[in-house]
Amino acid sequence: MQEIAVVGRFEAERGVGIACQIDIEAAVGLMRQIRAIEGAESDPTKGAG
Repeated sequence: MQEIAVVGRFEAERGVGIACQIDIEAAVGLMRQIRAIEGAESDPTKGAG
């Protein structure tokens, strides 16, 4: 995903990105994973899984 962001210049150019459609159950699960990862990055004593 990081490589896609670099190649797509998502953070370098305004208005660029990708669009996708996902199932709501998948979105809720994804948000929980993102929060867990963000928590682990801010507190290295926590695990992401």
